Amino acid sequence: DLLRMCHDLRPDGITWVRDDDGKPVFRLESLTEANRIELYGSGGSGLVARDAQHKFFRLGVPCIAYEDSHMQVMSAALLSSRCVVIAISATGSTKDVIESVRVAQNSGARIIGITGRAKSPLGRICDYHLPVHSQESALWLAPMSTRIAQISLIDALFVSVALKKHESVKEKLGKFGL
Repeated sequence: DLLRMCHDLRPDGITWVRDDDGKPVFRLESLTEANRIELYGSGGSGLVARDAQHKFFRLGVPCIAYEDSHMQVMSAALLSSRCVVIAISATGSTKDVIESVRVAQNSGARIIGITGRAKSPLGRICDYHLPVHSQESALWLAPMSTRIAQISLIDALFVSVALKKHESVKEKLGKFGL
């Protein structure tokens, strides 16, 4: 599903993510032009958010991942229109994440939702909804394939932003000795 979604994957990264009908649902500039990226998730999706923070931070993008719902909502209230929230939820129904997203929207932030379901309460309220579908085993207590699909999408977005910001990224990574 991820490869099918990324119709415009090019050597310089993803420029558009499209739905099954070919309709654009996400433009990469929402991330490359952001002054700040905040990532919200709970449980296993919180781990994905922290992984994304680690990646985007290396690009020199001010970002932070919040797993605590109180921190999410307080931070969301301080965002602006130059900020992006990436809300991650396997079910797309996590009430605390949805509440934080609503507060962030009221602050003017753009919202990218990464969920495990095409139709979900979180997906309906996001500016950009990027569902990743996976077949879970009978053990829904540990939705591993959904988490792996979420991480794969984060990786694709990260690499695309890095390729778009190549020169500044190269300089920043050089400071880390990489």
